[in-house]
Amino acid sequence: MFYLTLVELIIVLVLLFCLLKYKKEACLHKKNFMFIRTNFEKFKSELNSQKNFQVIVENAECEVRIIDCEDDLFKKLCNKKFRGRIEFLSIKGLTLNSDYNLPIKPNFLLKVYFILGEQEFSIKAKILKKYEHFNQTSLSYDLEFIQLSLKEEKQLVQLLNKIDLERRKGKANDRYYV
Repeated sequence: MFYLTLVELIIVLVLLFCLLKYKKEACLHKKNFMFIRTNFEKFKSELNSQKNFQVIVENAECEVRIIDCEDDLFKKLCNKKFRGRIEFLSIKGLTLNSDYNLPIKPNFLLKVYFILGEQEFSIKAKILKKYEHFNQTSLSYDLEFIQLSLKEEKQLVQLLNKIDLERRKGKANDRYYV
């Protein structure tokens, strides 16, 4: 009789030991998962802040060409070119200041040409917003880049970082102020 209880006690202890070991491993897996999740969230926020990073670009001239329009009434504007100045530049798009009054209701597909830091860019964009300035003839447009190639994106990120670094050092170079 005593022999059976001792065997039962050993079985219970072995089961208890296995249970504690399993809980400890599960806890380690949970900590690893939380570490991975935290690092992923940090990476994601850094990536978003990098994509939202913008630089003021003073007097940078650009040329905009209307490539396409959804509305047939405005098809006659296709291949129309106008000039403007870039105010802000980011990896996602730019803010354009121009005297040309372009309607934003039909979706226009634009091609923006500009040179910054000895690099030429030719990027497709669409209009997100239009701003009219009080007592001024010029208008501002927020343009979003579309179909940006990896090469163009890399060049743009390098240029934005270079401009920002030179500004922080107080060595802003005239080549960024075309």
